[in-house]
Amino acid sequence: MGGADKGWVLWQGVPLVEHVTRRLAPQVERIIISANRSHARYAALGAEVVTDAPAGSASALAPQPFRGPLAGIVAGLGAATTPWVACVPVDSPRVATDLVARLYAAIDTAPAAVALVQGRMEPLFCLLARTTQAALTTSLASGEGSVARAMTAIGAVPVVFDDAEAFAN
Repeated sequence: MGGADKGWVLWQGVPLVEHVTRRLAPQVERIIISANRSHARYAALGAEVVTDAPAGSASALAPQPFRGPLAGIVAGLGAATTPWVACVPVDSPRVATDLVARLYAAIDTAPAAVALVQGRMEPLFCLLARTTQAALTTSLASGEGSVARAMTAIGAVPVVFDDAEAFAN
């Protein structure tokens, strides 16, 4: 996106982050946004804002090098107070309005569930037990950057979704 902050890119005249939060808010207790810039702007939406600053960094709000979405997921899990955390990317404005319920229904004893669309894992659409933070932190520290490989490693169950538009970015 040419270096633009994805969340504030307009789609149908509205920032992507507003589309996503409107669709996700009825499904969750609270919204946590993982961002490495525009913190005040995101916080103005009423969400808690976290950054994927490396452990021991001088400030959680100091600009950090981009470490990828897995680092953002780990940061969100660290800020969570609920046993389960739903994750969605900010650039998918048509998030399924039943995403969290369907992922949760598939959990059984698994520590996570992940969307499967047209036979392809959509790893950024997932529901994770907060307890997966340690394993994901270890994966990240070992140099793993792939959310899909991390989801597979923790035993996330796939949940089939037929509406590919809900996952389009």
